[in-house]
Amino acid sequence: GQLVAAGALGVLNIGAVSYLGNLLRAARLGYIGASASTVAGLSAIYPALLLYAVGFVAVPVIRSAALGKRNREIERRNQVREAWGAALAATPWPALRRKLDRAKAMRPTRKELRESDAVFRSSSDGMQDSPPSLDDFDRRLAKRDRSQ
Repeated sequence: GQLVAAGALGVLNIGAVSYLGNLLRAARLGYIGASASTVAGLSAIYPALLLYAVGFVAVPVIRSAALGKRNREIERRNQVREAWGAALAATPWPALRRKLDRAKAMRPTRKELRESDAVFRSSSDGMQDSPPSLDDFDRRLAKRDRSQ
């Protein structure tokens, strides 16, 4: 839905800018009547409109091509990794199997974070949950200011 709408908007945008370019060209040649100030004003912004219209279409197309290339490289790398994994899993050498098992046992474990592990929450501004040491500091500072 959104991609089709964005594509249609891009085509409409390029069509409108090219139509405006044709109208400006016809006005400069005298084929249609238009005030000189209108033609001059539109001619001044026409390059920016054309650049925007082309960029609106070109940037997503270039980005999509780059991501497609990157995804193909990742897929190829994953296939090679999977092939090596299958070859190692089918390895008949007991010495290599022992080394791989020891390496697997030494790899670090993944730590799962819980709600209680959070230091900061973006749902609050952090100032209302200030630690007691800061509250104490603020209290002592206010007391000092009052005594002076």
